[in-house]
Amino acid sequence: MKKLFSAIAIFTVIFCPLLALADGDIVPPPQTISNIAQIPETNVENTINGLTNWFFAIFLIVAVWFLILAGFNFVTANGDSEKLKKARTNLMWSFVGILVAVLAKGIVSLAFGLARQ
Repeated sequence: MKKLFSAIAIFTVIFCPLLALADGDIVPPPQTISNIAQIPETNVENTINGLTNWFFAIFLIVAVWFLILAGFNFVTANGDSEKLKKARTNLMWSFVGILVAVLAKGIVSLAFGLARQ
């Protein structure tokens, strides 16, 4: 069973990136000097949206990591109450992280929506 699992895991790790490349259009269009030399205009809204996008991504990555950790602790607990407590705590904090990330994006969008009116 372990050999089958490891064979499937290796197959997945090797061939999943190749499937992503099967899209076809992987070469970006060439950029001219005028496109590269342009400095994008930035304002407060774009800057704050960029920062919240970064924080949103970081919070979601950490939350997914805690979900994986909680699942691993649940599976390997074997009735150990301390590990189950740790798994429940990780699960709770992962949901809190997801909630904070979604609320942060929502509050920023709501604030800019109200400011535009």
